[in-house]
Amino acid sequence: MIWPFAEDHQVVCAIGTVQRFFFIKQVESLDFRFATIRHPGARVSKTSTIGTGTIVSVGVVVAAQTRVGRYVILNRGCLIGHHTTIGDYVTISPGANIAGRVTIGEKTFVGIGATILEDIEIGHHAIIGAGSVVTKDVPDNVQVVGAPAQITKENVQGR
Repeated sequence: MIWPFAEDHQVVCAIGTVQRFFFIKQVESLDFRFATIRHPGARVSKTSTIGTGTIVSVGVVVAAQTRVGRYVILNRGCLIGHHTTIGDYVTISPGANIAGRVTIGEKTFVGIGATILEDIEIGHHAIIGAGSVVTKDVPDNVQVVGAPAQITKENVQGR
């Protein structure tokens, strides 16, 4: 069934949890298309790509050769370094600083003010706690907090 506005309207899902995946799938099944939103006060390198349904908020900087997946939230003032890959349904909270050549797996939540150093791989469904400093790779389905960040919880499914 096609809903009355599905053909000529686009939708946005701005729910901060990575569990927005379930809402997005429901809306997609109704044939709605998702808008990609980029605030005029955001800066995205011409050599970077932003996926469908992604929200790029005010003050965000996305450096060169970066790939941001689908349905990602780049919240206000976060910094994304060069040659970084961000998976689908990731949330990067305000003021997070992601260095260059970082990979963040799908449905991962990066808390406010977190810092991820260069050449780090963050797994799928992980949680990076607010203010944490990630100095080494983070496996799938764990929560890390602190400076340096340490695993505090296992078997998580994002936030």
